[in-house]
Amino acid sequence: MNQLNSLILEGTVTKDAVYENKKALFSISVSRYYKDTNGEGGEVKSYFDVETSGVLAEKLHSKLKEGRGVRIVGQLRSKDVEGNRKVYVYAEHI
Repeated sequence: MNQLNSLILEGTVTKDAVYENKKALFSISVSRYYKDTNGEGGEVKSYFDVETSGVLAEKLHSKLKEGRGVRIVGQLRSKDVEGNRKVYVYAEHI
């Protein structure tokens, strides 16, 4: 069976991108709106750390500023951070 690791996120940049070691690192928030059983609305925000590299990182790191809306196509990845596994989004298209 083929396995698929792909996602699309639309959200807002919450922290200006940092460019280091040919990678752009930044965070986004994604809002989800809902209505409860009483018909009252609410909002839940999820936060994601995002990384991209290569030409995409070089071209976009200066444009990824706090408050900017973005659509990201990418995949989930993980890495060891201080002995713990951290999951983040690797952006293939922004």
